[in-house]
Amino acid sequence: VAIAWMSNWQYANSVPTTQFRSANSVPRDLSLVKKGKEVILKSTPSKEVEALRGNPVQFGLSTAPVELFDNARKAYELVIRFTLSKKDGATFVLSNESGEQVVLSYDAAVQTFSMDRRGSGNVKFSKSFAAVTTAPTRVGGKMELRLLVDSASIEAFGEDFSMTNLVFPSSPYNTIKMYGNTKADVTLYPLSK
Repeated sequence: VAIAWMSNWQYANSVPTTQFRSANSVPRDLSLVKKGKEVILKSTPSKEVEALRGNPVQFGLSTAPVELFDNARKAYELVIRFTLSKKDGATFVLSNESGEQVVLSYDAAVQTFSMDRRGSGNVKFSKSFAAVTTAPTRVGGKMELRLLVDSASIEAFGEDFSMTNLVFPSSPYNTIKMYGNTKADVTLYPLSK
């Protein structure tokens, strides 16, 4: 079991917060998984994190935006299941009513997952903060993306990657939209403290 530090020394002392300077990720279970001829380290939220889940809401997702909550919810989990051909990619955009957004993309051509927080909200406090982070991953076949979202972070977990990014939106991301040649089934869980 591991807990990751949710920051970066390039901007850790400059984040625009008043009650905390940094946080930790949810607990993660680590395991070794064989991927072709390689062995990779897999990181998934510990099973105990599921005790935070409230009643699930299920919906389909395509190119039309879906409002996640009527009111501003500060913490939730999205489990997104979809199928991609090995040549297709998929993009998911979390946004709020101010137009701030985080773009999460699978790129089939280079077999990567990326999270773009350049338009996520307050990014001007450090030149290093407005960035796109990228991880290698398998793209194609049945896919599942698990997102843990709160008022200041997004943790993304795929089959063979995990990624955490701080975000500082003016209000919670309450809308999701998808781009790509596929449809997705989504389960939304409100998370409680």
